[in-house]
Amino acid sequence: MTKQREFKQRVRARMAKTGERYAAARMHLLGAEPGTDAPRPGMRGIWPGYPRCGGLCGDTGAMRNVVEQRGIRSPHDGAPYSEAMLTGLCGGIGFLYAVFEYKGMPPLLSVMPRHDTMPDSFIAGGLDRLNATVTTSETGSAAVARR
Repeated sequence: MTKQREFKQRVRARMAKTGERYAAARMHLLGAEPGTDAPRPGMRGIWPGYPRCGGLCGDTGAMRNVVEQRGIRSPHDGAPYSEAMLTGLCGGIGFLYAVFEYKGMPPLLSVMPRHDTMPDSFIAGGLDRLNATVTTSETGSAAVARR
């Protein structure tokens, strides 16, 4: 019997429904909750009080998880914020491209599809728009950081 026969049938059913290629349909189903075809927004939580961890993007995924854990909800429908909504609150998408030229190497093109390419300032803008109170502390001490 073929390994993962039922899973492969679900992949092929999704391919037929969406027109996706096998790899794309498989990827979506690997990230789906059991018994559904809906992509799961990150892994189930591994820390008490956090319903999930991870996400589609490292910084907005972390922001979504913390905002949800703190009970901050969307005012228009009372639902938890999605990563897409938080991306918009952080300033949304934009476009930046840069070409780096180094002696002895071909040009290096970098394309960034966000208005702000620095995760800390991108997320800070979104938290500010949510009127969230944020406390930042820094230390050079490993012992203080663990505490």
